[in-house]
Amino acid sequence: MNGYVKTGNSWKALVQPHVKVGGAWKGVQAAYVKVGGAWKKFFAFLSVAMPNRTVDNTTLTPICVAGLRLNTDGTFSETNSAGTYSTAGTWLTGGSASAVWVERTITSGSLNRTDPGTGRLQLNVARSYEVDEDTDPGTHACTFTLTFYDASTGGNVLDTATITLEANVV
Repeated sequence: MNGYVKTGNSWKALVQPHVKVGGAWKGVQAAYVKVGGAWKKFFAFLSVAMPNRTVDNTTLTPICVAGLRLNTDGTFSETNSAGTYSTAGTWLTGGSASAVWVERTITSGSLNRTDPGTGRLQLNVARSYEVDEDTDPGTHACTFTLTFYDASTGGNVLDTATITLEANVV
């Protein structure tokens, strides 16, 4: 949910308001307004910090998998060469995953195993990106950018990350 402030003749979305507490400025996590006797949230802090990642898996026999999944709890997971996911870090540092949209842009290769699709996708469900290789020897790789937004269209860019997935059979 966004709060807005009027600057000149236009309304601007609040990105990260601050309040002075005991002489120090602190980021506001949430803001409320009383409407008809009930408190309603009009601002919730939303922050994404997805690191650049490389998932480079190798096996001696086909099939080899390399994948990354954005989980709804704000973590991300990576696959081992067999395709089993394990948590590798955090992408969401404030707010709710369902308030974030992600868009992937492939810069080289292809997601030949799992591709959630083009355009902005809401992170109210987990989104997986995977490549695989089934040729002995062989390699399949894909590099793409993930751009995180606070809206399905327009809105603010919250973060970007470059992801490289590589599956190798030697």
